[in-house]
Amino acid sequence: MRYLSDLDPVVQVEVLRLAHDYTKIQREVLLKNKLVPSNEPKWYRETLDEAVKCMLALYQSAGEDK
Repeated sequence: MRYLSDLDPVVQVEVLRLAHDYTKIQREVLLKNKLVPSNEPKWYRETLDEAVKCMLALYQSAGEDK
C-alpha cells in the first residue's frame, strides 16, 4: 500500500478527516502565536500531505504487526 486510493473508501475518508483536523489544529497554534504562513494555501496543502503520509505509514505499520 503506497497511496491513499489503495485503502478502503471508509478508511480513506477517516484518514482525510483526521489529516484536516490535524492541519486545522496546526493553523490554530500558529495563529495563537501570531504567526501566519506567507502562502497559506501552499502551507495548508503541504501540512495536509505530510499528515496523510504519516497516517498511511502508521496504518501500514499497524497492519504489519498482525
